[in-house]
Order: sequence, then structure tokens, then C-alpha cells
Amino acid sequence: MDLIQRREILAPIANPGGGRDYVITLRGILELQAHGGVMAVTLRYVPDRQVLVPDNYRDYLVTIGTLKWETLEATAVAMLDDVSNELLPRWAQVNLRHVDDGNTHTAGHDISLEESQPGWRNDDLLYRLPPV
Repeated sequence: MDLIQRREILAPIANPGGGRDYVITLRGILELQAHGGVMAVTLRYVPDRQVLVPDNYRDYLVTIGTLKWETLEATAVAMLDDVSNELLPRWAQVNLRHVDDGNTHTAGHDISLEESQPGWRNDDLLYRLPPV
């Protein structure tokens, strides 16, 4: 699967919230056996013109889990790049957290990445977010 096909799975729709700043949080499970097993994935973003459909996000996670990734960090970077490219959000954050299922040797491996549009800032909104 190429990059364009992978990103097309996200298939965003128009933002019904217009120009308001608000945070959308989507959670899911990502199975990456080569990188520690089951990962809890949290995507938080402040939309601009488009939002994700939760079912599309679920399908995207399933697809990500079928691809080969050199490292868990490469997976997280690709996910943030895909979301940023397809939605052009004002702010986006991807968090991957290892779920201890008792079958792995790694006690934990968590990754958190974020980025924002140049010049966009809403500290009051982001500071109120609970930790992931």
C-alpha cells in the first residue's frame, strides 16, 4: 500500500464547527506485534476545515497495523504526518501507549508527538486537556 492509499482511508469531512477552536479526541487500539503488541492510540486535534469520521479512523488503525514499520517511532511519525496532511488541523497530537498484556518483555514504550499550524496558538484550550 502506498502513502496516498493509506491517507485516503482517513477520508475527512467538512468541519461543522466552523471557525471555532475545539478539541476532538479519538481513541483506538493498534496491534503491532513486531513492536511490543497492543498499543492504545489517542489522536487529539483542533480541526480547521475538516474532521475525521470515527469509523474511518478505526479502519485507518487497522490498516496501519497491517503494515511493516521499522520502529514504533516511525509508526507514530507516519500517523501524525498522515493526519496533518489530510486534515490540515490547527493542532494535532498522536499518542501511542504500550498496553501491558503480560506477553511482552517491554514494560512500556510510549510516544507522544504534536504539531500545529504556524502562528496558531490557544494555550487556554490546550492547557485544560487531561494528560493522555
